Amino acid sequence: MFGGLEDFKTYPSSVRYGLFYLVLGWAAHFYTLYQLFGGDLPRRRLYEQAVIAASMLVFVGMAKNWARILCLLANALIMLIHAFIIALCIKSGLHEIALSAFAALVLFAMSTWYLAIGESSEFFKSRVKVPEPPLEEEGEDGSPWKPPPEKRP
Repeated sequence: MFGGLEDFKTYPSSVRYGLFYLVLGWAAHFYTLYQLFGGDLPRRRLYEQAVIAASMLVFVGMAKNWARILCLLANALIMLIHAFIIALCIKSGLHEIALSAFAALVLFAMSTWYLAIGESSEFFKSRVKVPEPPLEEEGEDGSPWKPPPEKRP
């Protein structure tokens, strides 16, 4: 249905770097959450984010253009969240947490940059399958077949 993960050696270097920084960004995100909340983060929220991260990595890794677009939007949102965390932590004097949030922000920004540049965009767009128009059936005389008109009472 979705196809398999292709050989990453065939991917342009910008896509490979984008995926690499995306993995690191999610790792830094979860580390920041751990530092910020410790064991107080509800497991359900943690699992939801883990599923989102895994799904994003798999579908972007499968070179789905729609997944790349969603990933870019999600990265922008996550960068805003981390910018907010940085501001709060600096104001509260929690500089170690602010540093890990800054690292996550930078990693997501690098992933966004590499997945948004032209080389990556062209690669993902080239993977989009455009459906072919259906073949027209031919009538007995070789002309295109047309359904008979509907009879109205």
